[in-house]
Amino acid sequence: MLTEKRTSDAARLLQHLPGFTVHNIKLDKGNEGKNGHGAAVLVAPSCSDYVRVLKTSENVQCIWLQCDKKMFGLEEDVIVGAAYINPQSRDFPVRAIQTHFTDLFEDTLGAFQVSPNVVLCGDFNAHVGELSEVSDAHTGFVLDCPEVLETRRNVCNSVNKAGQLLVDLAAATSMAIATGRVVGNDGQPSFMEIMATKRAGLITCCCLRLCVFI
Repeated sequence: MLTEKRTSDAARLLQHLPGFTVHNIKLDKGNEGKNGHGAAVLVAPSCSDYVRVLKTSENVQCIWLQCDKKMFGLEEDVIVGAAYINPQSRDFPVRAIQTHFTDLFEDTLGAFQVSPNVVLCGDFNAHVGELSEVSDAHTGFVLDCPEVLETRRNVCNSVNKAGQLLVDLAAATSMAIATGRVVGNDGQPSFMEIMATKRAGLITCCCLRLCVFI
């Protein structure tokens, strides 16, 4: 997945990726080249015949793809949402973050109407710290995968509004946050702030249902 791609030109995105397919959120001309705009998903040649666009969200930068069940050996297709939510700032205050997560939550519920197998990934600029998403909705998840009750590995302990809302979304949809639970991911920062000594908190995340998690 690409975030803040700043262009809708597929040729530019694929210039060094022969054979790949890009599923792209088209940018308004006024947003071309600007930070905080654009999301796209690159699909390898071996998978391109099995992936199609389901929808593009109207109110949040998120593209939803429907992946053929054959890719995963499952009984039903997998729906993948690839999203970008801007960080909190003067131009994107808490109220805007809350609105975007509400829209994302509604779109996620819509994805579950298509298939029970849903993956939500992207750059949410969310710091989840040690917050737990496990709720009463996770009963079946916990029975099949009790490890989800363990505290996620977490290098960054910070929590922000986006992190709280992302955890709430996962709790309400019986999804698990994969950050800090998969090989190679210890909840470490995903980028370094330019010209700064302070490391930024984890901003990339993935939420998914049990059948995809295992």
